[in-house]
Amino acid sequence: MRLGRIGSRMAPLPIRYMSVDLNYNSFIPQETKRNPLLIAHGLLGCCSNWRKMAAKIAETTQRPTHVVDLRNHGKSPHVAAMDLNLMAEDLIRVMDSMDIKQAAVMGHSLGGKIALAASLLYPERLEQVVALDIAPVNYDAKAPESWRTIVHIVESMRSIDLSRISRRSDAEKMLKEKIKSPGIRRYALQNLSRSSDGKWSWRCNLDHISNALGQLSTFNVNGKEIDEDDDSLTACPVHIIRGETSSYVQDSFLTTTRKHFPHSEITTIADAGHWLHVDQPEKFLEVVTSYLASPNT
Repeated sequence: MRLGRIGSRMAPLPIRYMSVDLNYNSFIPQETKRNPLLIAHGLLGCCSNWRKMAAKIAETTQRPTHVVDLRNHGKSPHVAAMDLNLMAEDLIRVMDSMDIKQAAVMGHSLGGKIALAASLLYPERLEQVVALDIAPVNYDAKAPESWRTIVHIVESMRSIDLSRISRRSDAEKMLKEKIKSPGIRRYALQNLSRSSDGKWSWRCNLDHISNALGQLSTFNVNGKEIDEDDDSLTACPVHIIRGETSSYVQDSFLTTTRKHFPHSEITTIADAGHWLHVDQPEKFLEVVTSYLASPNT
């Protein structure tokens, strides 16, 4: 397998909306038989989170696989504007930069919401969508406890005075007072970076993310919040994979999901939470590749 990071285009593309050039890592299998796959991480994640899993998926499915950093995350641009429409456009811009006519898109959490939005906005460009532990609903209204947890994590990170930090353990100690889960603290602290002059900063733009949380909690596509009474939109085949112990894809959400994604399939991975690809990596790989190894549609 060839592994390469492609950081720029040969020529600039026209900006149709307010799209930005996303950073991404590419995993190219020895033999390619299917459309490419784009993978989008969740809120506060980055493309490096998916390095090992993406390599396995690329080789197993024989799909060139490109894992992006979402805007305001990782090495991608930091910009104030941030909603599902813009971020779906970012994915299409990545495809255009590589002359990809059609691709499968897999996204975890926020990345899954973006993939679902892209399938409605650009149905001719997406072969299929795999949405990981996320549903096309307004989480602030439908799952307020889960959404409050997300808001709390972001605001806890913003509250850390990085000027008082001399080592990573200092930040961990400060964050421990606000975030009790060791796993969530580790996930948050992966964003902490130290420059050559010894100054600490967050790789993700927490201010922009915080300001956008209200928008990101909804499923607002093309200026219109989608609800279960709207049957005007259709999309490509959609596979939603949820964790058994997660609250992000509740049974009550499935009516809305199938209303707008009538070809959707729902799979539950036992003994897995929201980070199902971390909790049950082998079962996750088995389920995902069973979808992605199917012929192009």
